[in-house]
Amino acid sequence: MPELSIVSPVISRRVLTDAVILAATWSFIIGISLVFIITNEKGQTIDLARNSAREHFAKDQAFRLWASSHGGAYVPIDERTPPNKHLSHIPERDITTPSGKRLTLMNPAYMLGQLMSEYADMYGIKGRIVSIKPLNPKNAPDDWERRALESFDNEAKEAVEFTEIDNKPYLRLMKPMLTKESCLKCHGFQGYKVGDIRGGVGVSIPLTPYLVSEQSHVNHMAFSHFIMWLFGMASIVFVSARRKRNLTDRERAERKLVRSNTLLNAIIDQAPFGILIAEGRPERWRITRANREAERINGATEDEHSGFRFIDGKFENSEKITWEMTRPDGSPLTPERTPLPMAMNGDEQNNVELIVKNSDGEKTVILCNAGPIHDESGNIIAGIVTYPDITEHKKAEEALRESETRFRSIFAHAPIGMSITALDGTIIAANSAALEMLGYTESDLENLNSKALYKNIDDRKSLMEKMATEEVVKGFNVVLMRKSGEDVDCRVTVSRFDLEGQKVLISTLEDISEKKAVAKARQQLLRAQNYFTSVTAHELRTPISHLQLVKMLLDSVADDMASTPEIVKSRGILESTCHNIEKVVQATTILSDLQLRDTSEKIRPVNLKDVVMICVDISRTHAKGRKRSLSVEVDIDSFGERVIVACDQTLVEKALVEALSNAVKYSPDGATVRVTGTVDSGMAILKICDEGIGLSPEELETVSHPFYSPQNPDQHHTGRYEFMGGGIGLGVSIIRLIVEYHGGKFDISSPGKNMGVTVSMSFPLASNKED
Repeated sequence: MPELSIVSPVISRRVLTDAVILAATWSFIIGISLVFIITNEKGQTIDLARNSAREHFAKDQAFRLWASSHGGAYVPIDERTPPNKHLSHIPERDITTPSGKRLTLMNPAYMLGQLMSEYADMYGIKGRIVSIKPLNPKNAPDDWERRALESFDNEAKEAVEFTEIDNKPYLRLMKPMLTKESCLKCHGFQGYKVGDIRGGVGVSIPLTPYLVSEQSHVNHMAFSHFIMWLFGMASIVFVSARRKRNLTDRERAERKLVRSNTLLNAIIDQAPFGILIAEGRPERWRITRANREAERINGATEDEHSGFRFIDGKFENSEKITWEMTRPDGSPLTPERTPLPMAMNGDEQNNVELIVKNSDGEKTVILCNAGPIHDESGNIIAGIVTYPDITEHKKAEEALRESETRFRSIFAHAPIGMSITALDGTIIAANSAALEMLGYTESDLENLNSKALYKNIDDRKSLMEKMATEEVVKGFNVVLMRKSGEDVDCRVTVSRFDLEGQKVLISTLEDISEKKAVAKARQQLLRAQNYFTSVTAHELRTPISHLQLVKMLLDSVADDMASTPEIVKSRGILESTCHNIEKVVQATTILSDLQLRDTSEKIRPVNLKDVVMICVDISRTHAKGRKRSLSVEVDIDSFGERVIVACDQTLVEKALVEALSNAVKYSPDGATVRVTGTVDSGMAILKICDEGIGLSPEELETVSHPFYSPQNPDQHHTGRYEFMGGGIGLGVSIIRLIVEYHGGKFDISSPGKNMGVTVSMSFPLASNKED
């Protein structure tokens, strides 16, 4: 029974398939026969109904022609048959008999219509006459009748339609109605001629009696076909069961053999490693099987493998072997010393690493296992070699070794601290930079947990909470403790990794103590600078007042005495000194107010074009006063008539005058200072370009810092260096702060020394600033 259960499903499927095919064929034949009979029956029903319709049409047509040939008929006028108002054009439509009885003319259409409406129920057939140009509107066609009448114009002989009337099936038939000579009596005035299609006569045949008869016959034929189908299916079942019993015994042994071979071949072909099988005696054998992986590795097909025969200790045609085997060190193996001949000779080999080079020159690293196969008597009858491709594994091992080497080198020699810790804080490794930063040695790591390094343990909790949701946490600031107990400010970056199946954290530690100290010192210096600027502006006002008082006294003395050259020179020096100190005070005050955001809120809409022209006139006047021979050119046409910015006009004028003053100051005689203006992206952009001493890249980085001057103050307004004279170094700082105060952008650039400077100031247009 167990053996039968293994074989039976296969036989059952085969027998069942044949039985299903026979059953389907028999069912198809019976079905086709039944469909043919039903189709034929329906065709006969249609033909009977159509013929009946034609017969009734012929009857109605004969009646109409009879009535038409007699010119109609006169009948008594009553409620049932009133005079036909549509025949009023006929002179003798209504007549009176000698006895005084009134008669009216009934034309064929009138008679036929009355006949069809009053006596149709006697035989269940409906009929009517229709026309495209009816005398009686009741004879106007419906949609189907109109299409039928139109088809008659295309020489159609009749029109047929299957439809429903009062929810019952009907066949409608219509044939054309040709104009006869007798028809012209009533319809001649409509323009008809003999032979014209005047309309159509239609009949509607009820299909119910025909369909009932048809269904009865179809049911009878369906029942008889069903009996035949059952007989055929029973015969198929009987024959199939008998055939199944006959096939079971014959197929059982074959099935077991086929299944075994199929499984073996599938296992061999799908094996993820190469397999070679040789059959024969040790002194005489050949390769009988090579799977797909062996074909790929060796670069030879299964047929090419089987072509190699081993006879009396050597391959018969070894020169045709397309692959070559070598040891890992590169030393070659002769064909006779390869694993398969060794196995056929009775030697077993386990995990022998070799290199196979195929005909295309591709090298594959394999791990061979080979051995002989014995029969019941212990004789060698075959040999087998299996060898997985371990090339990628070897490459991965090599890559891993290289990666580990690189990582260890980077880890050990990284200039910043690095550590590897477990999630519980256990320190797995730390590089020398981290150890030096924290004052520990490698031996200290054995009993040290990273939790002990945090001055505030809540910092570590916050870090671990971030690591729970992020793979990498960057720039996390913590305070760690050195071994000596000192604090060290660190910026930590932590990544989560899998290390040999263990979740670990790789951290980089950057000592930012010095940076924080520098930043703190810079803040203190900036506060001191702002304080110094504010105090200097305040304290310089007192000596200015004293000097102005001395100047007044000197002026009063000079007015009473004759002005000597010494007095005139002294007055000039004193006046110049007061003016210069006043400029310093004003610049220092503006710088302090801008830095502290303490300027007065005098913001209002200003036409920047007017401000530019005012400042240009001032700069030209100053240049003439200093007897400088250079020109200031202006190109702000792109501004149009008006370009409105919301600003403190006094501050903007100060920035423009300062920029123009620097351009004039640092440009030689004969040079040109150019002022241009454009509007772009809601910004009014002013550029002031000179041809002066220029700035180096290093100077560009610091020129906008307060109290920076690009030249030696010793050259201030002296001799031939007057145009290069340095100031107190507040001009560019003030320009930048004024522009930024108004929400604009400031930029200063220079191609290099002695190549001029370009100052760019951008101010938001008034509408944009309001938005």
